[in-house]
Amino acid sequence: MSDNRIDFKVKILAVAALLILLMIPIPVFVLETMMALNIIFAIVILLTAFGVKKPADFYVCPTLIVISVSFSMITMISATRSILVQGERFGGLLICFVSSLLAYPGGTVRLAAGFAIFAALIAVQVLVITKGAVRMAEVAACFTLDAMPGKQMTIDSELENGTIGQEEHAAAKKALQREVDLYGAMDGAVKFVSGTVKFGVFNIILIILGGIIIGVSIHGKALFAAMGTYTSLAVGSGLLFMLPSFLVCSAIAVLVARAASDRP
Repeated sequence: MSDNRIDFKVKILAVAALLILLMIPIPVFVLETMMALNIIFAIVILLTAFGVKKPADFYVCPTLIVISVSFSMITMISATRSILVQGERFGGLLICFVSSLLAYPGGTVRLAAGFAIFAALIAVQVLVITKGAVRMAEVAACFTLDAMPGKQMTIDSELENGTIGQEEHAAAKKALQREVDLYGAMDGAVKFVSGTVKFGVFNIILIILGGIIIGVSIHGKALFAAMGTYTSLAVGSGLLFMLPSFLVCSAIAVLVARAASDRP
């Protein structure tokens, strides 16, 4: 009973921490640390998906995906707030470094080319990676649910024929239920990732348009100067937002593809 109370308190504290991080400004150093940890967390999920022998062994994958999505949403909203408020004074080393790989406000041609490459990466993420992972998860969940009655009958018939004992029968039923729960939860979790990717695209547009309005009307900057500054920061933050989603979608595709190859 005491363990349940402790677990409930931990959940309450976690939810409260998420709400606080959403409402209050986060220091840039803490923000970028959270972004780096989220990328590492997504890499761990992908490596684990490659390493497990059976997809059902990684039954906590949907929960980890939801945690990664929550981290992405917090960092996305917090970074947007910091970028729009600080503008040229934004001191995020990680975001500025990533944006400098594709675009920087000092060169119009480089900025336009970098933004075009970034738009192509976003299109690949939305139209290929995420859409493919969503479709694979839906098909896997559908086939798993359709095959469940037949598998249950097979397990029951093996028990009646004496092929397996009561313990083996219970273990087989538990493994089957875990497999069904995994693919059902995976189908729902991948929708969270898909929604995060779509919101990320909207957020990038918001940074660019909002930054131009703030830079021109409030800070008195020239149109192209404001466009260069906020487009560059939008590219950097957008890449850091999309990378965890890309890794998580790849992990989902690996698990589902492995399950399909294991089916007779």
